Amino acid sequence: MDERAGYPRQPEGDGTTPAIAVRYPDGSVHVPVGLADPATATIACGTDILRPGDEDYEYRAARAIPVEEAQRRPERDPERAAALKAEFKRRFQREPGRRSA
Repeated sequence: MDERAGYPRQPEGDGTTPAIAVRYPDGSVHVPVGLADPATATIACGTDILRPGDEDYEYRAARAIPVEEAQRRPERDPERAAALKAEFKRRFQREPGRRSA
């Protein structure tokens, strides 16, 4: 686990990518999903539950972390979140013409 970010890490790779799936004891893999539709100003997020035999199950299961590891993840630090938000606001005020992607 990367203590700086507080995210569990994938077993392979460069160690900087947050886990993209959580594996439960029943064999299911829970994957975070999101939807953004600019035409209707809709933003939604949730969890897709994949079971053996489902499309992409093998790919996600191979990269999933056990639920026990995901539960050990530290809680959100409100002080650090406030500091990051303040830094973002300062940077945005210094560079008003810069826009995010």
